[in-house]
Amino acid sequence: YCPSIESKVLRFPGRQHQVWLEPEGLTSDLMYPQGLSMTMSPEKQLCLIREIPGLQRAKIHTP
Repeated sequence: YCPSIESKVLRFPGRQHQVWLEPEGLTSDLMYPQGLSMTMSPEKQLCLIREIPGLQRAKIHTP
């Protein structure tokens, strides 16, 4: 069980929350941000993803 990022931030304000980028497959360019499950709209999800260093130009394949 991994709580949503909203729950983590509300429960532990001021703490950093780790996100792991996991490849979707051996031959895929898609990455899954493990530890970043959320209930926000796709637009807000993209804004949050782009706040992560190195992901400023990221795109969401499947919201």
